[in-house]
Order: sequence, then structure tokens, then C-alpha cells
Amino acid sequence: MQVISLLVKTKVSGKNQVVVPKGIRRALGLKKGDELIWRLKEVDGEVTAELMPQPKNWAKYMLGLGRETWKGVDAGKYINGLRNEWDR
Repeated sequence: MQVISLLVKTKVSGKNQVVVPKGIRRALGLKKGDELIWRLKEVDGEVTAELMPQPKNWAKYMLGLGRETWKGVDAGKYINGLRNEWDR
């Protein structure tokens, strides 16, 4: 896996618009009309923003996300536990 490091400064305009710099557009393969996704993360009180192109296929993009959540969990026992809560 190749690691790309690019640090570019931009400015928010009076209309709250931002121009995506040429180097970023090239690296992401962006063209006119492409849609972008902003992801905000907060770690130890510090908020950062991540920008990425909108996936062409959301199903492929989401495939496998959260896989670790169910590692070591017996799905049958979990579901039965939820059903038992309904009876209370």
C-alpha cells in the first residue's frame, strides 16, 4: 500500500465555499459534478474532518464494516436474550 502525504491549505469563502485544490482533485480522481462526503471525527476533544469521494457503489463500500462488532458473539443467544426482554 502506497502512503500519500499531501498537506494543502485552503480558505473558506464569504459564501462558506471551499475550492478543492488541484493536487487533491488529481489524487482522488475528482471531476466536475462528483459528490464528496465529509466525515467528522472527535478524538480526545479534537474534531477533525475527512473528505472523500462519494462511493460509486455503497453496498461494496459498506461490505464488512462492523464485522468486529459480532466477533465472539453467539447470534442465537443474543437474539434469544432480546426476545426474553420483550416478555418482561
